[in-house]
Amino acid sequence: MKSLTDRPYVMKNEDGKKQIPPHSLSHVVDILKTAIKKIDIFTQPEASSLEVKEDGSLIAKKKNRLEKFLGFAKSFMGPLLFATIRHQQEKKLYDLKQQILQARDVLQSHSSLIEKLKTGDSSQQKLANSALEAIQRYNSILKKDYKSLARYDFYNYERNNLLSDKEIKGQLIQLPHTVSIKYDASVYSDKTKTTLKELGIAFQANTFKKTHAVKQTTHKKAEQFMLDTFRMKAIRMIQSHLPQSYSTAEILQLITQSPINLELENDLVLIRQQLTIGPGSIIILFGSFKQSSDLMSMPIIDHIQLSSEATHSGFPYPSQHCGWALIDELVHAYTLRTEQIPLYRQIESRKKKLSQLLLFDLDYIAKSYQQFKLKRENFDKNKAIILPLHRQLQEAILKGCFLFTENNKKILSIFYEKIHSSVSPFDLLTSLQEEITRKFIQYPAKLLEDEWLEGNQTLLRKGTPAERFQQAKTILETSREQMLSDISDLEENDISAYIRLIGSALGKASQNILLQYFSEKIGYAPPMLSDFERKVQLCAFEQLLVFLDDMEKPIDPTTDFIQDLIQKTQKDLAIFTQTIDELPAEALINELEIYFNSRYNSIVK
Repeated sequence: MKSLTDRPYVMKNEDGKKQIPPHSLSHVVDILKTAIKKIDIFTQPEASSLEVKEDGSLIAKKKNRLEKFLGFAKSFMGPLLFATIRHQQEKKLYDLKQQILQARDVLQSHSSLIEKLKTGDSSQQKLANSALEAIQRYNSILKKDYKSLARYDFYNYERNNLLSDKEIKGQLIQLPHTVSIKYDASVYSDKTKTTLKELGIAFQANTFKKTHAVKQTTHKKAEQFMLDTFRMKAIRMIQSHLPQSYSTAEILQLITQSPINLELENDLVLIRQQLTIGPGSIIILFGSFKQSSDLMSMPIIDHIQLSSEATHSGFPYPSQHCGWALIDELVHAYTLRTEQIPLYRQIESRKKKLSQLLLFDLDYIAKSYQQFKLKRENFDKNKAIILPLHRQLQEAILKGCFLFTENNKKILSIFYEKIHSSVSPFDLLTSLQEEITRKFIQYPAKLLEDEWLEGNQTLLRKGTPAERFQQAKTILETSREQMLSDISDLEENDISAYIRLIGSALGKASQNILLQYFSEKIGYAPPMLSDFERKVQLCAFEQLLVFLDDMEKPIDPTTDFIQDLIQKTQKDLAIFTQTIDELPAEALINELEIYFNSRYNSIVK
């Protein structure tokens, strides 16, 4: 199996590397420290027995050989002879189990925060290391891997009993898996490095105007020379970088069709271009030229750098489905007791595995690129057939949200006329759908998780279950309204009207799904999903299942990609327009609904 791991990649986890102010974490830090201490005591290698104090804290006791023998005999023989001892032992084991499960849930639900703390200040890094060591030792003991332990007491009755319990046995604490890798092709001078870094940050924040011209002080001939030089070097760099061979003509087409940005910074002309080369895969080209005070002289190339980023959660991008798809947040349920949801656990395992293959395995990457190009080619050639189906799908979604008004119908008509006349309807449609789901589903979900993880006095931590639910709902609603306001502040056009319309529909329909998924770790009663919300959830899981099946089998050279695109679109459309009870994902979303309600009820008791 081919691998990318020998290349100079920098890995980035699901939640990025944002620095967290220490003062915002005091309450959360106490919770984490308590959980770490309980796991440390439970996994103490030489502990002979475990006890629970009245305040819920754990004690590990170490005994000599005689005490071990007598204690072990009492643990086995006492309950058989005396009912009182049996009841005491059952209560003790139950109390121990609840404390361990609670500690495990805390570490599991805060795993993304632990990853962030690894890049924080010294105290945060120390806490993260303590948590990771506790998690590693806990998982090792569950897997019966004692190699890292110098000594281990196999006669600890309480621990042995708990390790065989169905709620603990095999249930490892999972850390966020890698979903994004970044590659930097070269190192450059400090001055250029600083300037380009600042430029890159500004571009990521969309603070630069997209323009094709430098300030008027740059001679037109010099500008053309810089662009030609930049493109020629970029083609060579891209050809040597791509794991899947693109032809020179394809690379040239990518470069000429993608917007290019130029900015003047002191004596440097900075060039930046971003290319989308596949689903979740981008290449960013940075260049700098030294500009002479003599306007008639040609600029001297200072540096050209290529960086790339590939991101994949295992859920299909719109370009990997039918030109339209939902997003991973609608199938990522944040569950803590996966032994209770076997269907979801199996799907989540397949998704994680595929995510890693699409990031690191060259054969899978090549397959993904090949399918992407074939879908784009067939979609654009047959846009007259496929675009009307896409429009019907959007209409069905608007009808489900009671937003299919005459005015909104007009917005769709204008938008699809524009799509039909574009150079690549597939590229435009898929990029807009990614933008919509990112802004109206992913971003609100990220805000809610960050508020819960990092907030100290927030109602998400301190409030009653009803207050926590209301606060979570308010955060999602407010972020969605802010996004609509931001779009309204931009220049009104056909595209922004479409984004606002579909974003509002999908964002609102996704809200209760997200609230259901966050209910277990935040601690409130999960909302009951409406029929339409269940259809959105069902559609997301069906898209995932179809993608997993497609990627897990070899490409069939006889595949009719036109029919494949049509069938996938028609299936999504059928979910929103018909009553469907026999799809594989139906049992899965029923399982999740029962799970979240039972988890809340067990916590309330």
